[in-house]
Amino acid sequence: MEAKRKEELLKKYQHGTIKLEELEELFGWYNQAASQQASINEQEIEFRLNRIAQQLPILNTTHPAPVRIRRLWIKWTAAAILLGTIGLSLWQLRPVQRHLTTVTLTNILPDEAAHPIWTNKQGQHIDLSQLTVKDTLKTNGLLVFKNQAGFLHYQSTANEIAGNDPQTIHTPAGSNIKLILADGTKVWLNSASTLRFFGNMRGNERQVELQGEAYFEVTKWTDEQGQRKHFFVHSEQQTVEVLGTKFNIKNYKDDPFSTTSLYEGAIRLETNRPDQTDKKSVLLKPGQQSILNKYSLELDFKNLENAAQQSWRTGYFNFEGESIQAVCQQLSRWYPVNFEIDSSVPAGEYHGSIAKSYSLNEVLDILTKNKLHVEFKNRNDQIIVRLKQK
Repeated sequence: MEAKRKEELLKKYQHGTIKLEELEELFGWYNQAASQQASINEQEIEFRLNRIAQQLPILNTTHPAPVRIRRLWIKWTAAAILLGTIGLSLWQLRPVQRHLTTVTLTNILPDEAAHPIWTNKQGQHIDLSQLTVKDTLKTNGLLVFKNQAGFLHYQSTANEIAGNDPQTIHTPAGSNIKLILADGTKVWLNSASTLRFFGNMRGNERQVELQGEAYFEVTKWTDEQGQRKHFFVHSEQQTVEVLGTKFNIKNYKDDPFSTTSLYEGAIRLETNRPDQTDKKSVLLKPGQQSILNKYSLELDFKNLENAAQQSWRTGYFNFEGESIQAVCQQLSRWYPVNFEIDSSVPAGEYHGSIAKSYSLNEVLDILTKNKLHVEFKNRNDQIIVRLKQK
């Protein structure tokens, strides 16, 4: 295939005007080129296949794409793994026979001024983005510094009484942070979240309060008498008790459900009612997720198939069958916008993993480019979502 012909087919593909015969010709070239590459072993291929498969958007599943087109997507996935010289992003390509989505937005990116803020007992607000690896803060019996891995590390000094004052970390929309508490527990705090904890964690019990989402790797801890000290995470209408384990809690105030996902160890979850009645207490095992209805306090459970729930820690949005309402809610916690969804827009079902480095425009285009007749209008950073006008 000559270079001019390749360029012609790529342009047709990106503009959605390519014919099925031309599509097969294009993918045939990709697969032929891919088959000539043999520098990646089978394990690496399998890993990349799984990663790309997680990213492929499967939208509006009540109207699946034709089988033949789906097979071509699979072939393209395999080719893309092996073909390292083509300067194209999988996400930039447009599916064939799609209904074009009109996205009339400016190029909206996360707010550059959105930085994690640390608030101490005295009410001082400290912009943590200004703390570099070489910097150390000393305040009220605490040393606070950033280590080489990018974690903000809290370490108590000799003045343990002062050092046990309450501390608060808040991550505005568009920011997140990694912490190491004084007991050695690691915490990844997602955007639009707040974590409250005591400086040196030296009480009879280690306790933190969470609003939003965080992933915890809790270190085991014993006191001078050899007694194990439990670790408690308090959040709206539930308390999680652990010894040493890895888990994720998602409990935003405006979400109707709270989810707790366990990856290692064991945790006890107890529901909290304001009137202290009808409490429920359950033990979670690794690979389980609890789903708490915050209105009825009903608990449901499901098995975790993979670690996709943690993908936000590595810079990805992750959607596993969410409705458009849930998707927009997640996006509003990263980009400086609000969404207003017209009641006529169907809930839909969204799957995929998308890098947070994309602009909001690109994310919306990815999510809605396949057979979903919606458009987005920006009105003073209020994103109006409505059915596309014919």
